Amino acid sequence: MTMDVDEENISDANFEKLTEITNKLNRCNKNVKLVLELLEKLSKASENKTEYKPMDETTYKNKRAVYLTKLNSKEIKQPKQSTLNYYKIDFDEDTETYA
Repeated sequence: MTMDVDEENISDANFEKLTEITNKLNRCNKNVKLVLELLEKLSKASENKTEYKPMDETTYKNKRAVYLTKLNSKEIKQPKQSTLNYYKIDFDEDTETYA
């Protein structure tokens, strides 16, 4: 969005200030567009977030056991809280292990 100005009726100093302000507004407009694009991408990414599929009890127990083993052997250093919640795994601070 650019502004048309009648240069004859404006002093040079005022015209320079007006031009500077117009340029700043144009830059701000571009920044707002970038932020909106990023917010839209974040929104789409959160919509595409994978959800856990239901599985039979035996498969669940096996996967939980494998995950628990990997946690306690330190193969997984920073587990996601959502995964710990899904497998109903808690950290025991006394023994410093997952159970």
